[in-house]
Amino acid sequence: MTPRSRCRLAAATAAVLAAVVALLLTPAPAAGAPQGLWTLTIDAFPEVVDSRPVVVAGAARGPLGGLTPVSRVTARMAPTGALPEACPPVQASAAPSGDRYRIELVPVCNGPYRVVVTATSSNPVAGPSGDAARPVAVADPGPAPAAPRVVGSADGVALAWAATRAPDVVGWTVVRTGGGSTELPVAAITLAQGAAPGLHAYRLVARRWGAEGPGGPQVASPPSAEARAQVPRTAAPVLPPPSSGTIEPPAAPAPPRPTPARPAPPPTAPRATTTVDPPTRVGRGSGAGGYDTDLPYGTPDDAFVPGERADAAGAPGDDEAAGTSPSARLVTTQEPTSPGLVAPAAIGLLMLTVALHLAGYLRRSRAAADG
Repeated sequence: MTPRSRCRLAAATAAVLAAVVALLLTPAPAAGAPQGLWTLTIDAFPEVVDSRPVVVAGAARGPLGGLTPVSRVTARMAPTGALPEACPPVQASAAPSGDRYRIELVPVCNGPYRVVVTATSSNPVAGPSGDAARPVAVADPGPAPAAPRVVGSADGVALAWAATRAPDVVGWTVVRTGGGSTELPVAAITLAQGAAPGLHAYRLVARRWGAEGPGGPQVASPPSAEARAQVPRTAAPVLPPPSSGTIEPPAAPAPPRPTPARPAPPPTAPRATTTVDPPTRVGRGSGAGGYDTDLPYGTPDDAFVPGERADAAGAPGDDEAAGTSPSARLVTTQEPTSPGLVAPAAIGLLMLTVALHLAGYLRRSRAAADG
């Protein structure tokens, strides 16, 4: 072994021993800080991020540098405010380029969030990286909505537009070109307005909650494309001109026509009355062919007289005599693990690696000296 080779070997051994000693003497990391000798950072965000996606970038290095290369970095963005369930956390991963990483996250809603980054190494000796975290607030105005449909008529204009499924949209603003606007809730998708005859143009704007979430200041999207409609002119009725230059008063109503009196009827002479004495028959049912004195014009003896009870021959009874019959009667009825022995295992593996390296180097050096 040449002196230069021995120097190199000694330097490498010293570096490995220094790394082992550093691992042993490193205190336990605080919560949210990288584990051991990991280097994991997040670049600072603006005070408010006004666009999506949100770019998360920083540095990531393993505890032993090139001996523990970083294979994957994962970023997770979770809401910290009172955001609804429709605004869930988002997560993405990417392989770093050298010691730098860059990850894009697209949150569903505007509002306050916390970004947490972790890293892993292809060398199990590295152990877990721990977390790097940073807050971020999102207030993205979003894209412009589609232009509304506008129809003009003699009554004015009628507008309609498509509904949205974005959970952070809270309302609409209909802007009339030339001045004037109308604010509507998110549930409204139509608007009818009276308008003067002529051409009218409108744009649609979506309103969202901002960096503070629901109840905080709102942000407005860019306006939509312009939509136009023509309101027709209606002709006024034309009255005929008067016959002369003066306006004549209306004619007085005609007086009512008198009703002619009817002539009185001529007097009539009194009628002469003649009294006829009805013939009487003495002895009812006597069979003599006479008439009873109780009947005015005379009734035969066998005629039915109302009020009389039927006789044995089947003549009408009381009910029939009173104008009723038995059939006419009414009938009544009723939803981390501790490192454990990772550090001791890492030290053992490292010392084994150094020992095997030294043994091989000494064996090759001795063989070269013997040859």
